[in-house]
Amino acid sequence: MQLLSIFQRAVLLSAIVLFALGQATAASGKCSSDSNFKYTYSNGVATFYQSVDIGTKFLVPSCWKKIQLQKDVTITGSFLIPNSNTHSEFIVAGHSTTTQWSKNEWAKITTEIKGKGGVCYAQREDYATDAAFQNALKECRRESAIRYEGTGTLKVNRIKSRNPRKFHIWAAKKVIVDYCDLISTGLTTDGVHGQTNSKSEVRNSRIAVDDDALYVQEVSLVKNCTIYHRKNGSPFQVGWGSDFPNGQFCKIVDTKVIADYNGTDYNSGVVSWQRKDACEFRKMKLEFVNFAYQVPAGKTKIPNFFQFGGNYNNCNVGNISRVQNATIEVVGLNIANKCSEKAWVFNLNSNSSNKPVVRLTNCNSNLGLSYVSNNACLNGQVNSCGSSRPSWEEEREVTTAADLESTPLSIYPNPGNGHLNIAGGKDIPLRIEVYNLTGQRVLMAANTRAVDLTNLASGVYIIRIDEQAPLRYLKQ
Repeated sequence: MQLLSIFQRAVLLSAIVLFALGQATAASGKCSSDSNFKYTYSNGVATFYQSVDIGTKFLVPSCWKKIQLQKDVTITGSFLIPNSNTHSEFIVAGHSTTTQWSKNEWAKITTEIKGKGGVCYAQREDYATDAAFQNALKECRRESAIRYEGTGTLKVNRIKSRNPRKFHIWAAKKVIVDYCDLISTGLTTDGVHGQTNSKSEVRNSRIAVDDDALYVQEVSLVKNCTIYHRKNGSPFQVGWGSDFPNGQFCKIVDTKVIADYNGTDYNSGVVSWQRKDACEFRKMKLEFVNFAYQVPAGKTKIPNFFQFGGNYNNCNVGNISRVQNATIEVVGLNIANKCSEKAWVFNLNSNSSNKPVVRLTNCNSNLGLSYVSNNACLNGQVNSCGSSRPSWEEEREVTTAADLESTPLSIYPNPGNGHLNIAGGKDIPLRIEVYNLTGQRVLMAANTRAVDLTNLASGVYIIRIDEQAPLRYLKQ
């Protein structure tokens, strides 16, 4: 068969994109009920009452401010909420059979958004110009299960997303994902994306995708989640080239990562900084509270915990494989197994002056770091940065107290045996009150960030900390 020229392939792919755009335009919602697409409409809320194929890039009108999926509804296709939607928040909500959520209850979500098969993927060599490639890439990303281009905050809860043609959830601004189950099988798709520095949140969710689960430069809080680590992506990705303000901060609470790959060639670590285009120094700070990393029996490879650059054999991928003048600062990482004794640095000499660095604070001894370099592409098509790394004292100033103060208060370990600690907020003493479920106050402590509840009976308690919203605590 005769091979197509680059130009012919670009024309063909452009035609496919235009056809897809026509399909998206044909399938669109309206500001009234529609029996064809099985939804009712009232006061900005579109309620889907029956399973339906909405097609790829179902265009959501600007009058909608919420999509509600009723019990047992499956939507085939994807929702595209364009930038004409200017509500302060947009909600996509599903249904579950429980209101008392705990870990591993994703099976109780009854509502689902599933892809129409395959994955939308664009590569630069298939297009004659950068502009054509960028347009095709954007149109692929518009096939995400939920794509929100509006100006407010996207909130998604109680949704199963299965095998979308691109990402599971993408938002132009802040996104809050709560009680969701995002799974891809055999497809290169990301989990959750928000805007850089948007302080997005992912809570009470499971993410099992074949690429990056989330970006910590976009997400400031990951809480009560289970994330599966597969070959291509990273559970906690710092960046793939796009720049971000120095000193970004993400807190990871009550979360576990499970190794889910049987091969021996993980492309990314648990925490990865895959690509950094900017030469200027950048720092990412991660705080772990009650974190677990699990390697199930039978898995043949334990991945790197920290990794800079990509594990690629092709030196022509350019600066994807190199990260320079960068620091990941890690606080409170305590794991039982020795899954990370090395920080891998690809395509940069491990003793160079501008090498990336991992700094550990209050982490356990299982995380003793050594640096290992893979310099196979060191002389590849990459422009080397001169060293712009600040001194350690200057570097410490990058993450200020304000970063920590912006994180919500949390309690850990939860569940626990009664030794309760407070994390987040300003590093100041607090007033802590403990109530049982009848409303009786059973303990009060002032000027502290820890309390001893070992003398209390096992059960559920309500914890009030100063003027913050109450938290539930399970004493075992």
